[in-house]
Amino acid sequence: MSQVRPKRWRKIAARLIIASLSALVTILILEVALRLFFPYLPVDIAYAIRHVRVTPFGKMRLIDHLDAPLAPLDGIWARWLVGGDDDYDLYLKANVRDLFFELTPNVGFTIDTYRWTDADPRLGFRTPPPANGELDIVALGDSMTFCWTEIADCWTTKLSEQLGRTVANLGIPVTGAISHANVYRDFVKPYYRPQIVLWQFLYNDPLDDARHQTRLEFVPARPITPWLHDHSVTYSLIKHFIQTFGKTPISQQKPAEGSLTPVQNGNVTIGVNPEWTKGWDTERFAKGMALGKQAILETRAAVEREGGTFVLLLFPDIVELYYPIFKQIAADDPDAALAPRAAVRAEMRAFCAQEDLLCFDLHEALLKHTDEQLVYTDDYHYAPRGNALIAAAVADFLRQHAYAQARQ
Repeated sequence: MSQVRPKRWRKIAARLIIASLSALVTILILEVALRLFFPYLPVDIAYAIRHVRVTPFGKMRLIDHLDAPLAPLDGIWARWLVGGDDDYDLYLKANVRDLFFELTPNVGFTIDTYRWTDADPRLGFRTPPPANGELDIVALGDSMTFCWTEIADCWTTKLSEQLGRTVANLGIPVTGAISHANVYRDFVKPYYRPQIVLWQFLYNDPLDDARHQTRLEFVPARPITPWLHDHSVTYSLIKHFIQTFGKTPISQQKPAEGSLTPVQNGNVTIGVNPEWTKGWDTERFAKGMALGKQAILETRAAVEREGGTFVLLLFPDIVELYYPIFKQIAADDPDAALAPRAAVRAEMRAFCAQEDLLCFDLHEALLKHTDEQLVYTDDYHYAPRGNALIAAAVADFLRQHAYAQARQ
């Protein structure tokens, strides 16, 4: 009897080991197969695992495939713009070619992106790296630098034409100062010594910086969870379907559509969303402003150590420029809505004076032309005419100020 029991336990142990090995092999096959066939997967499966890294130690994620399956919820943004990055918040996919992006009936442009370094093959930018290795001017910023226009109509391109200097456009939509600083750190500083670095600031940048910091400060209850989230398609697939059980499948969800009311004043028509005139979380905004100022000063110091000139460009908000139009349909007190925006610009101008930063506020230059259609009728980004005026104003400012300080 004593000999029978050990044999039985050995058989049970052997079966458990075989079962465990079989499960492990099955998981490994699933991990490899889902990665290999990712572009051909059904949307609901692809959506659940798209954030997973292609290889254990690489930076590329499955969503970085140019032919990644996309859910209707994404719209066409995900064809070229990826979110949730720890360093840049969002980034442009590299090597996009001839992709027509139509945001509204009046806003459509072609997107090409170019990889700047093999050190991070995920990212691309709207202009290619200089062929000769020499970079005159680099522009860092959000969608106002990226431009909601054809690249030929973007203010960075127009600026290049007016100055006769190469201007690299490293703008990434929906990003703040922390992202811009990291783009300079990773894609400019190790490879180039630009004469001038243009840093575009918009009033909502601090909100983006606060969001960025909040994500970095998040501490998961189980430290292994983020690793599995990043590296295991099996874990991500199971987690996704548990969380979405009984809910509308991703493949059937569509993005919410914002409502714009066209308001005309003279020759100008603006599509107004009353929510645009509301304020924001002041505590969160103050936190983001402090983080952004720190990123600006650190980048300025890095630029100047390389002999370059750092220029801060303050871009005006559409509500400030076309306030009489927004006032007609504001959901709240329109004067109270304008005050925070004006206060942000005043604070940044004071910051420039305090830190001896070379700054240019474009508000006054553009305010002279608000009888013209500087932005789109159904979007708040600058149209070609607005971009042309921005380029002319920045070119004049650089001729008068920055080139006097720039490395000869």
